[in-house]
Amino acid sequence: MVAAKAPTLAKIKKSASETEARALLYIALCELADFFNVGKNMSDTQIALTVDLILESFWYFKLEEIKYCFRRAMMREKLFDRLDGNIIIGWLREYDAERTEEAMRISEQEESEKFNNVVSGVGAMSWAEYHDRLKSAAASGDAEAMAKIAEFNDLRSSNKKKVLTKEQKHEKEVGFKQYFYNEYLKNKK
Repeated sequence: MVAAKAPTLAKIKKSASETEARALLYIALCELADFFNVGKNMSDTQIALTVDLILESFWYFKLEEIKYCFRRAMMREKLFDRLDGNIIIGWLREYDAERTEEAMRISEQEESEKFNNVVSGVGAMSWAEYHDRLKSAAASGDAEAMAKIAEFNDLRSSNKKKVLTKEQKHEKEVGFKQYFYNEYLKNKK
């Protein structure tokens, strides 16, 4: 992952201009297209459309992150016949998922370390210990602990599978069929 202090695409677009942001992405995409020797490479129009999609969908990326993603693709991807915007957007989505996962991991680690330092001073604890400490902190009036317990209870209740009775299932099916025949099919005509 890239930890750069450079501006995001949105900031480049706002502080410099949209044209400059497009030009930077265009150069990066041309470099990528030139690297791969495929039978069906990207036209200027396809590159321009891909630039638009990147600016719309990944405006929060830094240019360094996009270049990192492209360089990583150059090192490990095997393209056999084509390079197009769909493949590039797929690489960026994959990188975005990894980036988000890593950010969550770091955030959870920092929060765990902070909590461990505040509550116990040293070491890790099990979920049961953590939950017990939260309960005792909430019982003594700690608003943050109460909020965390409430959040946990909300998550737990939302994750429980709701079992419907036969009547409820039938009611849902009838409602759907009424909608389908009365609204959906009528609007299709």
